[in-house]
Amino acid sequence: MENMKRTKQEIKKDQTTLSMDGGAYPWGLRITLEGSSLEKLGKDASDFEVGKSYFITAKAECQRISIEDDGKKDATVSLQVTELSVESSADAAIKDFDDAFGKD
Repeated sequence: MENMKRTKQEIKKDQTTLSMDGGAYPWGLRITLEGSSLEKLGKDASDFEVGKSYFITAKAECQRISIEDDGKKDATVSLQVTELSVESSADAAIKDFDDAFGKD
């Protein structure tokens, strides 16, 4: 797993090129779960606590690839999450992963 936290230089660059909130992580990595999505996951807002970490297992489909060659080759890949589980323990997340994708 890769830590996606942005460096100070990345935050500064993004703030000068886009109107962003300057958060520690790149735009697009936040997942918002609402009513029916929480229901499908068998979760309720009371199952979560602000500041606590959760384990996500997901399957995603690539929807779009964009490569712009303006001297620095900017690339964007859009992934649509098609299957998702959210767990509060690593053991439960591993079980979800094994159930979805099989064990090696």
